[in-house]
Amino acid sequence: MLLTVDFLEFAVKNCTLEKILKFLNFETVNFCDGGRFNVNYKSSKILRGFCKIGYDNDYTIYDIYVSLSGSGCRLLEDYNSEFNFDWYDFLRVLTNDFDISFRRIDIAIDDYTDTLNTEKLVKYWEQGKFAGACRSVPDHRRLRSEELYFGSTQSDYMIRIYNKGLERGFKPGEKILNSNTGELVDYWWRLEQQIRGHKSEQFVLSWMNAGSDVLGDIACGYIHEFIRFLTRYNDKKNSQRIPECKWWLDFLSNAKRIKFTSKPGTVYNKHKLESFLNNQVATSIKTYIHLLGLSPEDLYRHFDNDDILLNNSQLALLRANAIRIKKNLERLQDVTAEEAQLPFDPVLDAQLEFIESLLENDNQYYQMNMGDEFE
Repeated sequence: MLLTVDFLEFAVKNCTLEKILKFLNFETVNFCDGGRFNVNYKSSKILRGFCKIGYDNDYTIYDIYVSLSGSGCRLLEDYNSEFNFDWYDFLRVLTNDFDISFRRIDIAIDDYTDTLNTEKLVKYWEQGKFAGACRSVPDHRRLRSEELYFGSTQSDYMIRIYNKGLERGFKPGEKILNSNTGELVDYWWRLEQQIRGHKSEQFVLSWMNAGSDVLGDIACGYIHEFIRFLTRYNDKKNSQRIPECKWWLDFLSNAKRIKFTSKPGTVYNKHKLESFLNNQVATSIKTYIHLLGLSPEDLYRHFDNDDILLNNSQLALLRANAIRIKKNLERLQDVTAEEAQLPFDPVLDAQLEFIESLLENDNQYYQMNMGDEFE
């Protein structure tokens, strides 16, 4: 299964145009100056249908608005290819280092086996062999790309399935090059999830909490909750007991169903943590340090005990940054040992041991209940 981010929109507080262009590595992109964008922004930078960046805001607390189409996402990958661009790492840094609000994210899944043939899927619907959270009648458009929509195009969550081969100009029966494997195939269908508003926040949060290698599980989990194809007619009495089609479960890699909640948690990141410390407890910590005359090492030891348990959101933040933290701690250990001629620093060693334990318990952590997200 080949998955990719195929559309991304987000807004950022306390940010400048120069800062976001540097982060995207778009400083050398030849943008055109645009006019008003997205109602709230008086000015914008535009690159055809690839990318739009709104700034100079009028009616919103967000300083910058970034919209990347599918081509814009590919442009972002190309401009950062020398850094081994990875979407999980990109979104992790974005959520950690910026005060951000996600507005839309699309995830595309390619099928080269004819599993997603829209005529077949419509027949299952018409025969009543269908269940899921989708309540609207599928919109089947027998145009040049044979499109099938589940959900409204204006809703927070919508699935679009279409014949990617026909869209790219291949004729029926003509062999298609699978760019992922280099093989010639007979079919190329694509399923796109369009996720907007608070659901896009929730999707990114689920992905960041679960880990870099589980995008397929997350994306297919939401699809599985939204639409299910059944082996027999759904009489609406107990659809949960009707077996699903094996071809549908195989396509979803047997991913467990995931529901969107009505009240998602806010992304817990470095910015949120720093804001809480500075606004809520900074004065108390400073007073405590001066009162007891604590050094940074003493302060760490004071709070490094088994009675202080981190919640799931705090563990998720550390886990998402664990590899980077581990490298920094190992570098500091080397510097300390070289400069002070000591075998190791006890505090650094304790920190490193804790971070390594998070990495070792990765699979266990993935199964945790993430219900106590930072509000």
